[in-house]
Amino acid sequence: MATASRLTTYHLPVVTIYAGDLDITNGDLDMNSQGGVLNVGAAGNDWTGSAIAHESAVVGTNKALTITNTDNTNAASHAHLQLGTGGSSGGDPRIQFQVSGGEVVTIGLDNTASDNFTISDGTALGTADRLILETATGDLKLFGHLTVLITDTDGDTEGQLWYDASEDKLKFKTAAGVETVTSA
Repeated sequence: MATASRLTTYHLPVVTIYAGDLDITNGDLDMNSQGGVLNVGAAGNDWTGSAIAHESAVVGTNKALTITNTDNTNAASHAHLQLGTGGSSGGDPRIQFQVSGGEVVTIGLDNTASDNFTISDGTALGTADRLILETATGDLKLFGHLTVLITDTDGDTEGQLWYDASEDKLKFKTAAGVETVTSA
């Protein structure tokens, strides 16, 4: 196995490694391409690293991470993405969604709260939770206002059903504005 002690930039159209490993120690491997595909070859190959960044400022392009298992002959041929942490004293396996300069929403397993599946506002689980699915019981907890729209078969709204926590009442309002209140 070849080990580079100093990273040097080479501008080559194609680099192919047959039956071997590329080992970059104490450095980065930058692959800059305008619209190219970075492909991990045959099944069973793994990439290991502390971070994989995929970003571009090219206008009108999509950035994608695609995991595809093309085998259509076996029901056990899954496409699998796994997020994991080191154990009960580790962090949270999570995914963040962010619009630059706007809202951030994080989903994942909250390691400090019995590994419950959680959706939170902001960058951390357990601080501004909006929805929790308790993994031990299956109970679903919703924090905030829940409104259920009731529609007819054409999709027209016929009414709304919601729980008003301030009054501890279940309420229903028809499309015409008639409100019915039921004790909880």
